[in-house]
Amino acid sequence: MPAEVISTTQYLPIVGTMIGGFIAFIAAFATSKFNKDKDELLARENRIRARIEKIYKLLIIIDKDITSDVGKIIKFLHAKTPYKLDDVPELPPLIELEMLINMYFPDMEIIRLDLLRSIQDLTVKIMSCQIQNYHHQAYDLRKVYSDEIFELKSKVNENIESFKKNLIVHVKV
Repeated sequence: MPAEVISTTQYLPIVGTMIGGFIAFIAAFATSKFNKDKDELLARENRIRARIEKIYKLLIIIDKDITSDVGKIIKFLHAKTPYKLDDVPELPPLIELEMLINMYFPDMEIIRLDLLRSIQDLTVKIMSCQIQNYHHQAYDLRKVYSDEIFELKSKVNENIESFKKNLIVHVKV
């Protein structure tokens, strides 16, 4: 009987080493998995943040373009300077905004459509002023058109600000 006890105890260090190695392997695997998941989450959040920043910058560009158009049409109406269209970039900001919203933030589509409608209303008014040659009308009538344009521009500004506020929901600090 003592011979059997000695033979079982002689394997104890080997079994202990194997169990220790297995525990070390599980710990290393768990740590690696945790770090990988953490890195993936951080990368995902950085991609989301970059998209949100791009949308914000597009909103600034859109506002700048609309403000420029309003200034030109007001000069056209009151100073009778020619209305010249700007060159359109390869990918217009409104199209790029639509792409980003449709691909990554579909829950913001209604807000984008509200902005688009307000821009379309303003654009229709600007184009009608130009096409109808309203700059030849009496001052009081041109003032009415100017006031309507400023009112429509105000609506665009409200929609842009609403859009910016809704972007905050998607930002994780």
